[in-house]
Amino acid sequence: MMNTVRLKLASLAMLMGYGPAFAQTTCDQFGSLPALNGTYIVQNNFYNPGSGGTQCIHVDAGSGAFTVTGNNSVPTNGAPGGYPSIYKGCHWGGCTKDSGLPLALNTVTSAPTRWSVTPPGPGQWNISYDVWFAQSPNPPGQPDGTEIMIWINKSGSVTPAGRKTGNVTINGINWDVWTAPKGSAGFNDVWHIVSYVATSPRNDVDFDLKPFFDDSRGRGLLSDAWYLIDVEAGFEAWQNGYGGRSNHFAVDFNKGTPPPVIDPNRWYNVVNVNSGSCVDDAEFSTQNGAKVQQWACNAGGQANQLWQFKPTSDGYYKVLVQHAATLAWDVANWGTSNGSPVQLWTYGGGDNQQWKPVGVGGGAYKFVGRGSGKCLDVPAASKDNGVRLQIYDCNGTAAQSFKLIER
Repeated sequence: MMNTVRLKLASLAMLMGYGPAFAQTTCDQFGSLPALNGTYIVQNNFYNPGSGGTQCIHVDAGSGAFTVTGNNSVPTNGAPGGYPSIYKGCHWGGCTKDSGLPLALNTVTSAPTRWSVTPPGPGQWNISYDVWFAQSPNPPGQPDGTEIMIWINKSGSVTPAGRKTGNVTINGINWDVWTAPKGSAGFNDVWHIVSYVATSPRNDVDFDLKPFFDDSRGRGLLSDAWYLIDVEAGFEAWQNGYGGRSNHFAVDFNKGTPPPVIDPNRWYNVVNVNSGSCVDDAEFSTQNGAKVQQWACNAGGQANQLWQFKPTSDGYYKVLVQHAATLAWDVANWGTSNGSPVQLWTYGGGDNQQWKPVGVGGGAYKFVGRGSGKCLDVPAASKDNGVRLQIYDCNGTAAQSFKLIER
């Protein structure tokens, strides 16, 4: 009788994901194992079996936790030995269960994620997200849009593809930014690569991926019309990087109504979502240096609150005021730091005069400056008349969200 009870308990444990049946190992070069009932896939991704090394993944299918085993060593001046990882979404034509992907990027309002890892020992490796975008939904092979890598930790001298081109604070964490536009890295003419390397490494993160998407878009390396197809999280190792463990990984994707298409021949009120007030040319000024401010919207549309969006290139626009149509939104003194004020100035084609409308859901946009990668912002989320607009790190708040009302 006791033996029967033990057998039933063991069977129940296996069905619930707690037994040996849910701990699996694969050493196949591109072997993969489902986790959490197929909502995630763990993949071995062993790039260099010819090096004489080995790579395997040991996966708890009930929780999605996995450990990398084996020993492989490749030179650090090329691709890593492998990228064992867990992913959600569509990967080379195959999609995980109920991921909600692919999604047009202009409909993605947030992508919250949590990830906890135990790093490998000393070596040449990184612990990174790998996020893929394609120009069409779910291509069967190599994505042709943008690859965003987010290195939360690293060991040794390894660096991302391309070259270091900036530094930015996103989600309260400081990142060095490396960029490799397609055709520039000597090996890749199909997709852009943007990599973010944490200047203070960490093994636990809980943040939103969307600000990284926005920053890449602001750098001209990601299009609003492309599709988010998958998010991966794992270990890139060149030397001595095995033994790493992903303890817990989760990511979700929230979407909203895409904003209306901007007609370059129409005039619009630009209304802040937080305050309900309009972007306004202070005192109907027609002079260079006029303050761009927030003011209560006037019924029917008033010329100093009417703006026209004329495309420049790569999804950017100049924004002109109706009653002095040579004057455009301009970041004063070519400012790129938080708090740089916005003014009107005769349009001359500068990066400080070009803005990219980026959908944030609910039919609203944020406006990202070409020269700074920062967002048009109402300081301190004020609702007062006369508050001068500025640029500030894109943070997803309503103070940086605007709707266009056609007049």
